[in-house]
Amino acid sequence: MTLARTLLKARTIGVRKFRDKVSKLIRSHEMFVVTEHGSPTSVFLPYDDILEIVDVLEELQDKETLKAVAKGRKSIKRGAKGILALKVFKKK
Repeated sequence: MTLARTLLKARTIGVRKFRDKVSKLIRSHEMFVVTEHGSPTSVFLPYDDILEIVDVLEELQDKETLKAVAKGRKSIKRGAKGILALKVFKKK
């Protein structure tokens, strides 16, 4: 799922309600779109989610990583077999 789609599915909460319940919301480890007068103004993300986003952004700036991804995509188009990254990450 893309980040944009995840944001569209995130719970929304009004800024005043967010302020009043911030301690409880922090413990929930959920993403919230904070609204003011019904319009999104901020996104509240758990710390681990932010770290993951930063890692992905750093990888997207690494030329060697991008070359490896491009090479892998070409191999897949030519019929190479492999294992899904999701399976690898689930094992760890």
